[in-house]
Amino acid sequence: MHDAFEELRDQANAWLARFAPLVMSPSAGLTESEVRKRLESVERLKSEAGSLRPRLGSLRLEDADLANTVEQALRQLDSVEEELRRTLGKLVPGDPAGLVDLDALQDRLAEREARQELGLHAGTQPPEILEMKTSSGNWAGALSMGIFGLGWTAFTTFHATLMIIGMSKAFGWGALALLLFYSIFYLVGFGMLAGAFSMASTESIRLEGRHLTITRSLGPFRRTRVYELAETAKATIGTASNFPLQAKGQRPTRSVLLHDVNAKAISLSSHSDASLKQEVMDRINAYLQVHG
Repeated sequence: MHDAFEELRDQANAWLARFAPLVMSPSAGLTESEVRKRLESVERLKSEAGSLRPRLGSLRLEDADLANTVEQALRQLDSVEEELRRTLGKLVPGDPAGLVDLDALQDRLAEREARQELGLHAGTQPPEILEMKTSSGNWAGALSMGIFGLGWTAFTTFHATLMIIGMSKAFGWGALALLLFYSIFYLVGFGMLAGAFSMASTESIRLEGRHLTITRSLGPFRRTRVYELAETAKATIGTASNFPLQAKGQRPTRSVLLHDVNAKAISLSSHSDASLKQEVMDRINAYLQVHG
């Protein structure tokens, strides 16, 4: 019985002695032949593990640390093998015994797709600045909203004037306090007028790195806004939360959405058709991918 314990202890120690170099010295600087030798060693250790593991419980209490260390090593065999195969895949690309670096491959594929979206051929330098028109003027919608906004604002002004004049006879200058109440209606009216301007104007963007400039122009009038995009910003198509005065029963307006460094939503291409929205989203994401 004593010889059996000693033999099992010796086998466990010998197994660990051959396992230790696999984790004690990094695999990054190994040559191809050294990596292959280590993979062969892993295969032998795995084959021996089948008979060694069931007998570890037979070791004495004083050998508990030895048994626990072997158990830990056995659980790491698969990850050690995976690391070695990834290393071999880098040293000898295409070797059937190696593993492809999926993250690196996905990054490269995403970069190639991004170049295609930008219309670039292999080896062509991506543009430093992305400029494009993201929406043309929607005159029909702008006219409808503008007329309604003007009517709303005019009626509010007329009604407020009559009420303030009438109340001034009883309260004097205190009647002007009614403007606080009418300010709510003016806010709605001005919002509709701003929405009409947005609908009628031509929208274009200029993206330089993470600096986004949105310009809306209508005849001689121009409105420009500048944003700093978040590091993880990615364009999506969704419902624009800042579209003014969504009418009851009207379908939510879908836009190309981005987020700035303060997590504030940026809405683009609200008044364009679905195909242009898709193109805007794809080209922005392609640019951000290349210049990420």
